[in-house]
Amino acid sequence: MSATFGYFVACTNPAGMGFVTMPAVACDSATPQEKNLHEDAMQLLTALTEPSKLYTELKQRPSFILPMLLMLVGTVAVWLLYFQRVDSGWLVETMVTAGGGTPAEQEMMRKSMNPDMLMWWSVIAAPVFIVIFQLMLALYYKLAGKVAGAEYGFRAWFGFVNWSGVPLLLSTVASLISVLTMSPQTSPQGVAPTHLDPLLVELAMDHPWQSWATSLDLLNLWCIALAAIGWRVWTGTGWGKAVGVALLPHLVIYGIWAAVILARS
Repeated sequence: MSATFGYFVACTNPAGMGFVTMPAVACDSATPQEKNLHEDAMQLLTALTEPSKLYTELKQRPSFILPMLLMLVGTVAVWLLYFQRVDSGWLVETMVTAGGGTPAEQEMMRKSMNPDMLMWWSVIAAPVFIVIFQLMLALYYKLAGKVAGAEYGFRAWFGFVNWSGVPLLLSTVASLISVLTMSPQTSPQGVAPTHLDPLLVELAMDHPWQSWATSLDLLNLWCIALAAIGWRVWTGTGWGKAVGVALLPHLVIYGIWAAVILARS
């Protein structure tokens, strides 16, 4: 850890800026793993400020570990902190009420909802869902790339997907801040301030559109924009096709989900 930190300091503090600089040999003696870590860390900023440069670099050196790891760790931290701070009795009662049913069914549901079970289910299921979704999205891009004549490997497209999702790290940070400042009687959607619910609407837990609205992170629009830029860099197509390819999976997912909700209403 200290060696990695020393390398990071040596390579990121330029001379003449009022910071203590390290001898150049510190960078030269760094291991390949440390150099890759430093480059990945700098790419986080590049993803938000110079996306075209990022995707050009990814063509030469595909990677995915850092953005994926940060997303998974951040997600686990949000749920662990949430269940440590929430009023578990209030949460269970709220969920039981939202579930409806007869008094006997509600009582059975109340007894089966163990707060620890809810916590571990969230802590495990959320990261697993993220990984599965990213894998499916990478497969989509690989197939679309093959059609477009962009023959990159699955690992490259998996990196493409994970780096395109960097704006969602800001969403995770916002959720962590919300969890640390929330009141004990705060619903799960209340700690996702960048999502459609609660940012623009606040729906009851038993509302038919509640799950749809709480799953829709508005920062996904930024992710779609990054993916469109990346698609242009990797395939050389125009903006129309690039935006269409980046937007299509989200339209399919949320469109089908919305159609199911409307059909049940």
